[in-house]
Amino acid sequence: MFLQQSIAMSFSFIYFWQRKISLLNHGLYAYVLGLPLVLCLAISGCSFHEKKAHATDDVPTKALVSAWAAKGEWLIADLRWHESMINQMQGDPSNQSIVETHQQLLDQRRKEFKALYKDMEWGSIRLRQVKKYELARAVETRMEHLTFQLKKGKDALPKSQPQTQSTKASQNSAHRRESMLVALDEQVAKRNYPAVLDSVKTLTAAPYRQKKPDPRLVKAMQALQIEAEVLDRSASQAYRLGQVSDAIGLWEQALAYDPDNADIAQKLQRARRVADKLDAIRSSN
Repeated sequence: MFLQQSIAMSFSFIYFWQRKISLLNHGLYAYVLGLPLVLCLAISGCSFHEKKAHATDDVPTKALVSAWAAKGEWLIADLRWHESMINQMQGDPSNQSIVETHQQLLDQRRKEFKALYKDMEWGSIRLRQVKKYELARAVETRMEHLTFQLKKGKDALPKSQPQTQSTKASQNSAHRRESMLVALDEQVAKRNYPAVLDSVKTLTAAPYRQKKPDPRLVKAMQALQIEAEVLDRSASQAYRLGQVSDAIGLWEQALAYDPDNADIAQKLQRARRVADKLDAIRSSN
């Protein structure tokens, strides 16, 4: 509509100019002057309509406002969950890697919440610029609700209790157990099986015993069982060669590494009976 009006005004100007200038040769100048004016007005009219059409493209919609609110609720719930997990696992060295993972995710969620809050602030300002006051108030109400939920959730978290004597003792025990487990891993790598056996005995007794054994302790116990099998084969070979006393020593060591091995226990008993008979024969002679 604006473009049609602009063109009509331009041609009216041209017609007026031609009537005012009576000379025929001056009509050419009127067209020359009027044509650029027509083009300028046409271009400006198109630009005006394009700007008007795109002026509201970046204005938040109701669907976007609802999506902001839903994302904010989810971020707050995830923040609270990571904080509660960190609160529960702190103080136990065995959970240190899990605590660090939760802390990284917690920092990431905080950054996402700050970015979302800035988007909502911008949305409120933009809606007021285009005079959509009702939707702007809805955005501001959701921002206040999210802020309240964030503070409420933080206050609802279990607060750390002052450490009692038993709590301190438990933490000290956990630290010592972790140190022994690190040393045990090194002993297994060096194949220092007598030291591994001592560490296993300590870690499987109170106050270091756990309901679910640490994987490093399980690995050490398996290494002792494998070493017991090696000693069993060496003892059997010595026994066949008539070296009964050497076989008894090897089987005793193997049974110490694997106390539940009934086969090794039977071989050891048999070797001891043979040794007793040999001693009786030597004493009678």
